[in-house]
Amino acid sequence: MIHIATIHHNSTRWIDIQLYFISHNINSPYKIYAFLSGGAIKHKSRFDYCADEPIEDHADRLNYLADVIVRSANDEDYILFIDGDAFPIEKIEIALSKIDSNTPLVAIQRTENLCDVQPHPSFCLVKVKYWKEIIGDWRSGYKWDTPFGKVTDVGGNLLYRLNSGGKKWIPLNRTHSLGSHPLLFGIYGNLVYHHGAGFRNAYTRSDLLIKPKSIFARARYLLVPKWLPIKIMYKLHWLLRLYPLSLKENTKESNLILSKIVEQKEKLFQKVILGNYNA
Repeated sequence: MIHIATIHHNSTRWIDIQLYFISHNINSPYKIYAFLSGGAIKHKSRFDYCADEPIEDHADRLNYLADVIVRSANDEDYILFIDGDAFPIEKIEIALSKIDSNTPLVAIQRTENLCDVQPHPSFCLVKVKYWKEIIGDWRSGYKWDTPFGKVTDVGGNLLYRLNSGGKKWIPLNRTHSLGSHPLLFGIYGNLVYHHGAGFRNAYTRSDLLIKPKSIFARARYLLVPKWLPIKIMYKLHWLLRLYPLSLKENTKESNLILSKIVEQKEKLFQKVILGNYNA
């Protein structure tokens, strides 16, 4: 049994498409546990379990769903954590076949997000027994070194517990993209699509290093030294009004790509993987 944990925050725009791809790409028995908020709550009947507790933090919501799952699941079952704007584009059983006692976890790793090295909950498959053994935790906290200073993010504590337990894990790295952005709209391991920023403003850490299309904005971009700590670069992006420009460009591309996914479904991803797609 695969127990799927997902979150749809204040939006229904991804529910239909995620459920469609899950139903077409999992042969094993599965149940879906959803944390819903806002308008998404009216779709609770479409999931096997629904939570709408007053919890705001993304990692805490994931931990809540995991606690619900481990209380009823068998040790040999699997938990699949997957963001609401992510879904499998190939059979999940491909990832299941990679898991064993030495590599008990498969997850997306977004090194393109300014050197993130931790497992990311946009897709993470792990055996229930192992999640219980390490007392799995999606919260940030544990920091790692990057060329831009130490950082932490969702999944940081999980990385620490994997390292502490001496267990290897299998990273799914970016293989293709549906757009021009280096982080958003990515396909990982030719297995999973993660749109990125599907429930918030389409602005990411990696936007700090993206040159604006506008010539005038590029002049302002050059005023931000890339050796600065990330927090300082963020502040300069706000002060130089690079943030709203990036947000506008990313949002436009995000909406365009979502429309393509809704219209073409599997055909779109087949074209991308076969090299017949132009972003």
